[in-house]
Amino acid sequence: MPGNTYMFEIEENGTPNILFVNRGTEDFNFTADLEEISRDANKVLEVWYEGDRALFHEKLKEAYKSETAISFQYRIVVKDSFRWRWLQAVPEKNEHGKVIWYGATRDITDPVDYIASAEQILFDISHVLRRPISSMLGITTLINEGDLDPEELLHCARQLHPVAKEMDRFMNELNSTYEQKRQINSLNIDFSSLVDKRNSLFRPID
Repeated sequence: MPGNTYMFEIEENGTPNILFVNRGTEDFNFTADLEEISRDANKVLEVWYEGDRALFHEKLKEAYKSETAISFQYRIVVKDSFRWRWLQAVPEKNEHGKVIWYGATRDITDPVDYIASAEQILFDISHVLRRPISSMLGITTLINEGDLDPEELLHCARQLHPVAKEMDRFMNELNSTYEQKRQINSLNIDFSSLVDKRNSLFRPID
C-alpha cells in the first residue's frame, strides 16, 4: 500500500484503540514500531504537529457520537519540516454490535504545496496588481474626462509609462516564480494544452 492502513475503535474520550496497523511503503509516517502502537495508540501521534493533535481527538469524539466517516488532514514533523497527510476512515459494526473504523493515511504534501503556490499567485494578482491598475485608471480617467491642454495630456501620457513598466516587471516575476514552483513540485502538471482550449476568464469589453 502507498500509505498505511488501520483498523481501530474509538473510546468515548476520543482516544483510538488500534486493533491493526500496516506501515505501508512510506517510512516517515510514524517512528514507533507496530507492537508499540498496538499497545499505545498515542505512539502514532509522536511525530504529529502538536497543534493538530487536539483537533484530531475532537474529530474522533464526533465520529464516536455520530458513527460517521472520518476525514482529516494533519501535519507531521520530519527532519524539522512539515509533511501533510490525509486520514480517511469508514465505520462498520461487527457481529457484536461494536463500531470499528477501517481507514488509511497517505502523504499529500505535493498537492498541498501545489495548491498553496496557486493560491499565492492568485493573491499576488489580486493585491499586488491593484496599485498599478488603480494608477492607470486614475490617469486614464483624467485624460478621458478632464479638460486638458496638449501639454497636460502629454504629461499624463508620460506618467503611464512607469506604471506599465511596473506591471510588466511584476508579471515577469510572477511567471518566473510560478515556473520554479512547478519544476520543484513533483506533480509538475502541464496544463498548457488545456489553457488554449478553454474560454478566457477575462471577457472583452463591448
